[in-house]
Amino acid sequence: MSEMNIQEIINFLPKVKEASVTIPRSTGGVISLESFEKIAKTVKKYNIPIIKISSDQKIILIGIKETDVSAVKNELGMPEEEEILIF
Repeated sequence: MSEMNIQEIINFLPKVKEASVTIPRSTGGVISLESFEKIAKTVKKYNIPIIKISSDQKIILIGIKETDVSAVKNELGMPEEEEILIF
């Protein structure tokens, strides 16, 4: 699959009002086993359908329900002001 930009991702998703994207940070593209397991556990718990690694080495979680965004960010240890796209 070729790399998708944000607009292509938005077009790819079903048109659901509550779909959103959250981007956890990874320093230098390196993810510890603990962080990777935390992301995997959160993805399973909140039934997040798409995980993407961007060209700038960010992990993008696509399809989070808008009502779950704060809980997902909290479980991943992300600050509230972390980059979020809601569409």
